[in-house]
Amino acid sequence: MNPRVLLHYAVAVGVCLGVLGTTVSAQTMLAPHKILILQREVVKPGKGHAHGLVEAQWAQAFKDAKASGWMGMTSLSGETRALFVQGFDSEAAWAANTASVAKNAALSAKSAALADKDGDFLTGAQQAVLKYLPELSYHADSIPVAGLRYWRIGAIHLKPGYGDDFIERRKIVKAAHEKAKLDEAFLMYHVLEGSNGFDTYVIFIPMKSLAEDDDNDALHGEAYRKALPEDWKATGIKFAREAVSSGDTQLFAVDPSMTVAPKEWIEADKFWDPKPMMAKPMAKAKTDAKDAPKQ
Repeated sequence: MNPRVLLHYAVAVGVCLGVLGTTVSAQTMLAPHKILILQREVVKPGKGHAHGLVEAQWAQAFKDAKASGWMGMTSLSGETRALFVQGFDSEAAWAANTASVAKNAALSAKSAALADKDGDFLTGAQQAVLKYLPELSYHADSIPVAGLRYWRIGAIHLKPGYGDDFIERRKIVKAAHEKAKLDEAFLMYHVLEGSNGFDTYVIFIPMKSLAEDDDNDALHGEAYRKALPEDWKATGIKFAREAVSSGDTQLFAVDPSMTVAPKEWIEADKFWDPKPMMAKPMAKAKTDAKDAPKQ
């Protein structure tokens, strides 16, 4: 979240309206922004709840200030971590948004205080700037806000010089999806900054339920395999061996308490407007005479 990260880490990171844009129609849809700013926070073991409380306060501060928003999510696989994503139409728009938030003295002070608390629960943080690749994305304009609960996020790090080959392979994948008329969607982004020296591509797959993971093999069944070149498996193994440095896929659950959602999302699904998370007060000690210690 650029505004909070700028105050938190003094470096630039950072959705004008949630993780992606919003298209208002008969059903409110996500609309991919050209630029995504993604922050990854690694949480200390056992500190997930405490970290979530701080993040919820941060989100509430931005809601109260009617400032720009973001989507927050927490990991269901891999190390314990949180992701925060913002979207902009350009890097210039991102910079303008950061400057606008910085002018809000009260919000800046609140963010600084929360940043100090947040740091107690983290072992590390990273941020990256990603560029949207519409030519490699599928059904990107047909992702409904209502019911969105999870993301499967995959990252592939390429060895130098294999970017063009990867793009051509992903175009084949998209064409096969279109030919087989698969009922799914994915968004492809290229990391511009923050990839630790790798040529990195990130794919975001929205899900309403984890049951969609159970059905993944069946979805990519015979019709999909027939839409791919006959030598696809063999060339894929060769490409992975020669071109891929590393890669992984992880599951994340959307956390509405850590999200600053636009009003269109809330109108489409009340999930995006949870009650504020509050720490439970300590139980008061009994002071009745019958409970007093004997003299």
